[in-house]
Amino acid sequence: MSLALYSFDGSVRRDKASEALVDDLKSRERFLAKINQERDERAQITKRQSAAVKIQSYYRSFAARKGVKAELRLAFDRVCAGSKNNKVDVKTLNEQIARLILFHSPATDQQRLVR
Repeated sequence: MSLALYSFDGSVRRDKASEALVDDLKSRERFLAKINQERDERAQITKRQSAAVKIQSYYRSFAARKGVKAELRLAFDRVCAGSKNNKVDVKTLNEQIARLILFHSPATDQQRLVR
């Protein structure tokens, strides 16, 4: 935007102070736009990092639960294999039921219930 002063005789005179002010406003707008863009980029990076941490947390939780269930299944099977003629005392039976409740999945553990 050029701020030129026109006179009626056809001559044009430029107002250098006004042009300097307009140039300063344009550079300020560019500066503010750049700052806003950098702020948005930092927000995106923070959002991506937060999402990555959340995904990693869910995976670690899943892997830990899967490992604990596998250990409980092994302990359950060891006790069942060690029992003679499928006879166990009440205390052992209560422990086995408590283990079974923690890891039981009908799709994979149904054969453990029927022997």
